[in-house]
Amino acid sequence: MITETLAAWVPALAFEALPPVARSRAKLAVFDCCGTAVAGVHHAAAHQVRQLIVEMGSTPAVRIIGDNLLLNPLDAAWLTGTMTDAYLYSDTHFPSNAHLTSVLLPVLLVLGELREMTGAEALTAYAAGFEVATRLAEGINPEHYRHGWHTTSVAGVMGATATAGRLLGLSPEQLQQAFGIATSEAAGSRSNFGTDTMPMHSGRAARS
Repeated sequence: MITETLAAWVPALAFEALPPVARSRAKLAVFDCCGTAVAGVHHAAAHQVRQLIVEMGSTPAVRIIGDNLLLNPLDAAWLTGTMTDAYLYSDTHFPSNAHLTSVLLPVLLVLGELREMTGAEALTAYAAGFEVATRLAEGINPEHYRHGWHTTSVAGVMGATATAGRLLGLSPEQLQQAFGIATSEAAGSRSNFGTDTMPMHSGRAARS
């Protein structure tokens, strides 16, 4: 089973196993996506999500990048993910035509505020999530994209699960169960491209 293999690999990945070029690219992608998130603070899509979350009420726990707002972890991931993909300027994985860091960064930022972690731990978790997402994306494309699905969110939710699972210290068994739950949250239609719904694909994937 694919999820069993992935769930065993993610916790076992060591920072030392990451090639220097992978570490460098991971840092660049994270820094770049932080910039796109800040740029997306005032985008209409992010503003609508922010307003909705505030109206619904959210227990203050995590600070939003580029904003003084404090939200609960799930809402913070939702809003941050929407911000990161608002202008589609985050890094692109061209084989799958996906902006996967837009989904992974919110997980890093949220858990980074809630848990103590080193830079090496954060980069390893990011790399694990990116690898899981890209492997799955390459496996389902180009047919998946051609049939109208948005790879960023569909594959991204699995990558976000890997990143979160790694940072939370989930066992292989727990992570496999998390992957199973995440598959039910994998969604995103290309028919939403060009609308304010599209950035929310990344936000919802990160939240899930």
